[in-house]
Amino acid sequence: VHSENDLLPGLIVDKYADYLVLQFHTTGMEAWKDEIVKALKEIMKPTGIYERSDVRTRGIEGAEKQVGLLYGKVPQKIKISENGFKFWVDIMGGQKTGFFLDQRDKRQALMKYADGKNLLNCFAYSGGFSVYALGAGAKHVVSVDASESALELAVENVKLNKLDVKKCEFVCGDVKDYLYDEETKKKNFD
Repeated sequence: VHSENDLLPGLIVDKYADYLVLQFHTTGMEAWKDEIVKALKEIMKPTGIYERSDVRTRGIEGAEKQVGLLYGKVPQKIKISENGFKFWVDIMGGQKTGFFLDQRDKRQALMKYADGKNLLNCFAYSGGFSVYALGAGAKHVVSVDASESALELAVENVKLNKLDVKKCEFVCGDVKDYLYDEETKKKNFD
């Protein structure tokens, strides 16, 4: 469920394997939380439902952050498959609901351009684009993100797909600083 795109403003529901992760962005949608959880349990029959209503926009309406288990059991990390690749998703500590599912088609589209190329993945998060690029034969991929834990997950995701981690460089830092760094300017990215 993608909020306004699915005519449910303020509600995000992402499915990872047998688990659901929900976000309530507005107090109006949050008022329906019990009914939404009940309906999802009946229709989807998940093993667990976890809430990640910790977005800053909730503060506009005076709503406090809500994070925690809503139903069943949920592990810290969940392994998913996407277009033949596998990923660990950190639903409890990652960004948003844990993975950017809406980028699936863009990650796959990248593959036709990656073979033999040197690529720079800015705001790399857990390495989705990096994994796809390496899987398509990229020569070298530099992944830059401000989150050390996200980059640790990116390394795990490269290894999970049995890709050559030696073809990767993981840089923890601000992307703008990285791009303006004199050493970076000397690098040649395709």
